[in-house]
Amino acid sequence: MLLLSRQKIITSYAIIFSITLMAGLSLIGCQKTESKKSSHDRLNIGLTLEPDHLDPSAGAAGAIDDVTYHNLFEGLTHIDENGRVQPLLATSWDISADGTIYDFFLKENVFFHNGVMFNADHVLFTLQRAMAETSVNAQKILFSNIASISKESDHHVRITLTSADSNFPYKLAWGDAVMMEPSSVANNKQSPIGTGAFKFAEWKKGQSVTLMRNDAYHADAPALAKVVFSFFPDQTAAFNAIASKFIDGFPNFQAAEQLSRLEADKDLQIILGSTEGEVILATNHQNSFLADKNMRLAIAHALNRQALIDGAMFGYATPIYSHIPPHHPFYRDLSHVIPFNLDLAREYLAKTDYQGEMLYLDLPPPGYARSAGEIIANQLQQVGINISLRTVEWSEWLSRIFKAKNYDLTIIAHTEPNDMNIYARDDYYFSYNDLHFQQIMQDIQHSTDPLELEALYGAAQTILAEDAVNGFLFQLP
Repeated sequence: MLLLSRQKIITSYAIIFSITLMAGLSLIGCQKTESKKSSHDRLNIGLTLEPDHLDPSAGAAGAIDDVTYHNLFEGLTHIDENGRVQPLLATSWDISADGTIYDFFLKENVFFHNGVMFNADHVLFTLQRAMAETSVNAQKILFSNIASISKESDHHVRITLTSADSNFPYKLAWGDAVMMEPSSVANNKQSPIGTGAFKFAEWKKGQSVTLMRNDAYHADAPALAKVVFSFFPDQTAAFNAIASKFIDGFPNFQAAEQLSRLEADKDLQIILGSTEGEVILATNHQNSFLADKNMRLAIAHALNRQALIDGAMFGYATPIYSHIPPHHPFYRDLSHVIPFNLDLAREYLAKTDYQGEMLYLDLPPPGYARSAGEIIANQLQQVGINISLRTVEWSEWLSRIFKAKNYDLTIIAHTEPNDMNIYARDDYYFSYNDLHFQQIMQDIQHSTDPLELEALYGAAQTILAEDAVNGFLFQLP
């Protein structure tokens, strides 16, 4: 949910909230009275997670994009609040008849924050850097279909693909594809330089990141002169910051149990909506027990999703049974494939070699993960699966779990829009490898027929559910 000040008009700050709107998050916000030290051209935003660094081209954490996407850094395209691709640093593009050649026409008179003028050279540098063998881009696969990039003029770039991809402009809208200025990349993790409407000002580690208005911005000047992102991994501290009116807005507020108290405050506005955040019990298929489909099906049938939502989210969530949000046009209801059924869970468990060995469930800082962990452990214990809970900080989650794949189970929300293709990557931290699913993802990439796409998306969702690839839990509100 999103908390928002009643005095501040959200359309005045559309750039700051662009990542929030893209994800469809809800918000909670507070009204600041004139007697308090505040200004209508300044905004203080609360976030749960502090990013480990500020370079979206070199990290997988959504917390990086929460601060930097469309604020500091911009791409050739961007995704609007309705999930549609729109021009940004590219004013338009042409596509060849066979769908393999994209001609992007770049906006003129755009400057990076260090005064360097943006042009076609920066597009070539950014994309070639992301594609390189030495690339540390977390979504390098976005660029894997690029065969060549050429500079046709200072403001015209031609990108040739190996095969047709109707989603290519969409991929260029990800935070991982924002444009970079070569001389700044070495320092972007700590002092980012982009083309956005705001410039980096200060990072107080463990506290906040401050952005200042970019007076040389290439589009309409932002209404805000200053924005401070303050970090509250502790939900009690987050509640106190809202209740005391220290912050103006809090996207994706985690403490659902506090909503009834916040609703009583007339200075607060609570906006509820859906998100792109699929919360999953992520499963490491390299674990010998979890590599067994019967074990995963035992887990899937032992999950009482509604009890989990009621206990961990106070009812503010929607159960899911695959990796696609219920508001997606090609969503398929698969609740009948892996319903809550303890008898079935025990039957599947009996087909495995599991003899009560301890499995570790790692819980990162977000409230939904910590709250859900104990409930899930109790649910799995009912069918004879022993779980030991471990709380981990965000930096450890990224290094040990996401990168090193050293874990059994973890709870995490995947907030990237339309990201079901992560299951086609056998090197991803799930280590799931299914050739049929991978082929479907390729077919989706090349298809432009709505009826064919609907069938393909349905087949892909069904595979994930029938294989119980992960424990699909709920969609974040």
